[in-house]
Amino acid sequence: MSEDSNLAVTRVKSTREENHPSSAKLTIKGVKSAEAKIVDSETRAKLLVKLKTLPAAPGVYFHKDLDGNVIYVGKAAVLKNRVRQYFHNTNKDPKTEALVREIADTDWVVVDTEMDALFLESEMIKRYKPKWNILLRDDKNVNYVRIDMKSEVPFVGFTRTPQDDKADYIGPFYSKVPLEKALRILRKVFPYYDKPYDGKKTLNTDLGLTPGIEVGKSSPQEYKKNLRKLKLYLQGGRHKLLKDLEKQMNQAARAERFEEAAEARSQLFALRELQKKIVFSDREFLDISSDQALLELQRILDLSSPPRRIEGYDISHQSGTNVVGSMVVFVNGVSDRAEYRKFKLRRQQNNDFANLHEVLERRLKHDEWGRPDLILLDYEMPVCDGRQVLEMILSYMKQYHVSPYMESTGTGIVRHVLIRKGFATGEIMVCVIINADKLPFEEKLTQLLCTIKGITSISININKEKTNVIMGRKCRLLWGNDTISDVIYPRTPEEIAQNHDRCDHENKQGIVFAISPLSFYQVNPIQTEKLYSIALEYAGLTGTETVWDLYCGIGTISLFMARQAKHVYGVEIVDQAITDARKNAARNGIQNVDFYVGKAEEVLPNLYETKGIHADVICIDPPRKGCDQACLETIVKMTPGRVVYVSCDSATLARDLKYLCENGYEVKRVRMVDMFAQTVHVETIVLIQKKTS
Repeated sequence: MSEDSNLAVTRVKSTREENHPSSAKLTIKGVKSAEAKIVDSETRAKLLVKLKTLPAAPGVYFHKDLDGNVIYVGKAAVLKNRVRQYFHNTNKDPKTEALVREIADTDWVVVDTEMDALFLESEMIKRYKPKWNILLRDDKNVNYVRIDMKSEVPFVGFTRTPQDDKADYIGPFYSKVPLEKALRILRKVFPYYDKPYDGKKTLNTDLGLTPGIEVGKSSPQEYKKNLRKLKLYLQGGRHKLLKDLEKQMNQAARAERFEEAAEARSQLFALRELQKKIVFSDREFLDISSDQALLELQRILDLSSPPRRIEGYDISHQSGTNVVGSMVVFVNGVSDRAEYRKFKLRRQQNNDFANLHEVLERRLKHDEWGRPDLILLDYEMPVCDGRQVLEMILSYMKQYHVSPYMESTGTGIVRHVLIRKGFATGEIMVCVIINADKLPFEEKLTQLLCTIKGITSISININKEKTNVIMGRKCRLLWGNDTISDVIYPRTPEEIAQNHDRCDHENKQGIVFAISPLSFYQVNPIQTEKLYSIALEYAGLTGTETVWDLYCGIGTISLFMARQAKHVYGVEIVDQAITDARKNAARNGIQNVDFYVGKAEEVLPNLYETKGIHADVICIDPPRKGCDQACLETIVKMTPGRVVYVSCDSATLARDLKYLCENGYEVKRVRMVDMFAQTVHVETIVLIQKKTS
């Protein structure tokens, strides 16, 4: 907090300063005047000079009168803009005009996030009870967060009137919309119930917004432990909470409690990301310039400055021929036709993604054109296909009175809709998962869906079990092909190092995959090419090796490696996936590969012990639970020279690596691939080698 000796402001350590290092208690010397004193021009001039030092950061500000009394406390997403707004020559309501006439000085506290500012404002208002916070607010707008920690399963709610019921009340908060928004964000970090607990599973359970006591995911004791963390944050204890979580994560990791460490890590990362969240600045007027449209764009897109140069790109072609890319330019909000450009594409193809990639790559070589602040692409993402399909299915359900499935009662018909798209081929699959043997008027739905461009497969999957497992075991084709296809190309280490989303695959032989509804297939095709290519590099194949691919799915990694190995054996528990894997091998003309149905921990020991099949390289790509102990023990017995481990969960990866390293192996290389953008999850590829004596 800034301090001015002329106002006799003394900074004294607060009782809650441990929880919030930026907070401080103010001791004001002087007696509050009976009537308001209007600030003279000389004092106002000094204040305006001081306000030029305001930081461009979130925080809480304190307006004070001539006697040094705090008369108003407010929060700001950007202190520099919000506080100076009071003194602009704009129309204000009479109460605000009266407040401004009394402001003789302003101090402030800088915090890390908008959310910190929201909660600190509440604490400071409660502490100082400034007169203008009372005069400018209606009591009906005051809100408190209520948490009844005495209950066996507490819930978090809002109230305007705290009761003497031994519950915890946090507040007051004078802005309900930002408060509700902040709690919605925090609920993703610290899941809680927002209604009295009744033991029933809800949509919020599936979304991870409740602790999941009703499905055995957590216990009331663990839930209350998380609620105490939420309370600490709401009371301004963000810094202490971050330190506690980091300590908890490290202690759990040292004690090999990997699941607990992973949960603490996720909460820690999520809290650190909160500074990127907009809680109330979307309602805060920033008077930077008269160009309101550009300022609005800056706000919506969370840009560091208004976008002065905007470039838009589009692709036009005739069924993949005469492909042309166009660039339009806006400077300071006005079109600049002299800067427009056309690009004749070198490769003639019906692939807007690849075409836009070429256009942007060529454009960004021209520094003399100036660098754009914002780029707009006219490109229909795959999710648009999904939205069109879902809208059509919802329309069909409404027209023919087909009910949705209710997991709580086990009634209704339509459970889920699976939509897949081949990234390279554009083929789309739609599979409707139903709680019945037949879909009512299914021929009507088929007639609707087959009109959507790109759809080549329509099927239903039957799942009549009372479970939250999505897919059943039986599928029935309604229209088109029973699979769609996609192509994955290998990348060289140099291409991976360049980190391009697209590479030139013109002279490469890709692997063509048939994908059925029951097959596992990676959801991010660009990163999949990088992931499998790194796994292939780590395998170090020369053409003489025998390779085992455990948890092989539809044979993606197996077929990648088969072209550079002597022989590959793949193991997968899903029958349909192995059927697809065998078809994929035949489709690509690959004969040096065999696939087995079964659990890796059962098939591998059996073939090793009964047929003596050895392994030079073993590739494992297990689910989140990691490798079974029997599988790891057999790997150690087979003594392969190299093990390539592809993991989607760092906690189980650490556990399995610990076992292998304690039994004659050592980690040689590690690389991570960001398969799931905007999340904390990554795929990790590890090369483990047999130790040399």
